[in-house]
Amino acid sequence: GKTVTGVTESERLGVLLGGPVFESAFSQEQRPVDARDLTAILEAVFDALQFRGSKIRQGEAIGDDASVFHPGAVAAHWVGKQRVAVFGELSPALLGALKVRERLFFAEIEMGPVWARSLEARERAFRVPR
Repeated sequence: GKTVTGVTESERLGVLLGGPVFESAFSQEQRPVDARDLTAILEAVFDALQFRGSKIRQGEAIGDDASVFHPGAVAAHWVGKQRVAVFGELSPALLGALKVRERLFFAEIEMGPVWARSLEARERAFRVPR
């Protein structure tokens, strides 16, 4: 919500992936992380929070996101007209400016709409065992 300074604050969850992935716990074979890995993490988060009803739309970088994500390698989760998450491969221009040589994948989830649709899950997440 709005603060005394007039700035609107919101809860967000960010995920950044890069580097190698082992295909299985029993294998030494590696591959570079990719968009499938990021998508699987988002699905796991939404499943754990019992968040349902979002639709994925490809190429949905808007506003500041357009300079952050690789053109054509970005998507978003929407519920109706509200975007709840944006995810994809980071822009080569951004990575170059940061002197990063590997591909990186990023997701940002707007937690307000997720919590609102999964209140029971939020209560479970913050319940302290006795």
